[in-house]
Amino acid sequence: MWTREQHSCEKLYNDTVTRSPNGRIVVKLPFKDDPACLGESYTTALRRFSAQERRLQRSPNLRTQYVEFMDEYERLGHMQPGSTTTKLRVVFDAFCQTTTQTSFNDIQMVGPIIQSELVVLLLQFRLHRFALTAEIVKMYRQVLVSEEHRMFQYILWRSSPNQEIQTFQLNTVTYGMEAAPYLAVRSLHHLADQHASQFVVGANVVKSSFYVDDLLCGDDSRTDLSRVKHEVTELLKLGGLDLAKWHSNHKRFRGEHSVKDFNLDTSITSTLVLTWDQTHDNFLFSFQSRQPTNSRVTKRTILSTASSLFDPLGLLAPVIVTAKILLQEMWLLKL
Repeated sequence: MWTREQHSCEKLYNDTVTRSPNGRIVVKLPFKDDPACLGESYTTALRRFSAQERRLQRSPNLRTQYVEFMDEYERLGHMQPGSTTTKLRVVFDAFCQTTTQTSFNDIQMVGPIIQSELVVLLLQFRLHRFALTAEIVKMYRQVLVSEEHRMFQYILWRSSPNQEIQTFQLNTVTYGMEAAPYLAVRSLHHLADQHASQFVVGANVVKSSFYVDDLLCGDDSRTDLSRVKHEVTELLKLGGLDLAKWHSNHKRFRGEHSVKDFNLDTSITSTLVLTWDQTHDNFLFSFQSRQPTNSRVTKRTILSTASSLFDPLGLLAPVIVTAKILLQEMWLLKL
């Protein structure tokens, strides 16, 4: 059952969503409170940017990657210089409080969950003889934010300390916003609904077989799987969305990579990764401990390791439960 806020968020989306001349989805940010309640955030943004810049100066390789990322962001039109006369709002970190003790995320509706659970998608993905996966390239940043709401997405940036710090506005849905996952996924469904008559199979797959930007689908026929790939690709192109990193247990449909990592839980940084070996058609797990080999093991480190295991299908339950039993016994023994 949806809450009243979730219904309001859905209605706002349906009433305000549009398409740009080149077909991209354009959305408005779902405010539950008047944005006028936001205070000033420039001072905090400037302090944080200066601290980040100093850290990057000490790590040349990281700084190079960071600058390349931001340059690409601007080059693709996902951000542009903003008006310096408009009152600055919050910095992304969208949870950062402004001078009124209110953050940007505080005034957004989160929206309902409209995609299938991950465990259902993974099981559904393995029901077919031939499996197929792909990823939407920069999914969030392919959904445009309406121009009147871009003033709430200001950041500070310069690629070199020798330059003046500039104010940029972000033109697309931005990762870190409370409403971002809903807006991105809902836009996929909207695109599918608008072109369902043209791409019957593709529209159904888009609405039932995506986990955020990851496509997990399949079919028992190579001919039908080829149609799925074609229709989903062409449908998404109409909204400016491209698919990449194709994987399949059939060599005709796979890309150059032999394994697919399912880093699908974006709420945690997993040290155990669920991997699909498309050549042998097996699920695998890889694990790298974050615990230094010469450090002291505590209950906290055991808890951290046990909590970081990403196993949505429960395939490793006999292993994971061992760590949990060990932790329970340590507490009982008051070690």
